[in-house]
Amino acid sequence: MRFAIAALGVLALILLLKWQFPYAANSEHDQMHMVYLVMLLALIGGGILHMRRHELWQNMKYAIIWLAAILLLVLGYSFRDGLTNNRLMAELVPHRANMAGDGSMSIRSREDGHFYIEAKVNNAAVLFMVDTGASDIVLSPDDAKRAGLEPETLNFSRTYQTANGIVKGAPVKLASLRIGTIQMRDIPASVNGAGMSYSLLGMRFLQELRSYKVEGNTLTLVP
Repeated sequence: MRFAIAALGVLALILLLKWQFPYAANSEHDQMHMVYLVMLLALIGGGILHMRRHELWQNMKYAIIWLAAILLLVLGYSFRDGLTNNRLMAELVPHRANMAGDGSMSIRSREDGHFYIEAKVNNAAVLFMVDTGASDIVLSPDDAKRAGLEPETLNFSRTYQTANGIVKGAPVKLASLRIGTIQMRDIPASVNGAGMSYSLLGMRFLQELRSYKVEGNTLTLVP
């Protein structure tokens, strides 16, 4: 019974995170990682609930000590090159941009070699993959809905040649697109006619910047 309560609590937490960050488990790697964390948290939570009251307090103290040690290690690694505003978040969450003092921002590539970055489109959180091979900013149907656009009402008049064949796109204008210090308004974009794992930040976005460059596994954007 106690293990069931722990599992339900973990499931509720996962659903809350999925609601807040709907793009967080798009890839198979992310999904497998989430399943692993759910199983681990359910096991730990069930074990905690199974303890007697005096054992629970003692183990909580040990857990706090371990968490503090891990946090110190992460902080030490994150700030190894000096203090910057978002270095800790960038280390923990790769798609969060690391802001520099001059307004530029850097993003590290993921295991697949691509760069992903979180943006606000019409105040809705959207995870983009940076794609220099795409000419436009392209929203998936799901991301378009979250940004207040209804794919059912759009005119899919554009044609794109992709690696998966020809697809249709609907021209739209985004009221706002914000990534850190980069803020764009009334920027042209397109809504894809078919489902996509990620929305794309193509050359339409990159050409609005002063400059951008890739060095090793780091993409730097200069607004």
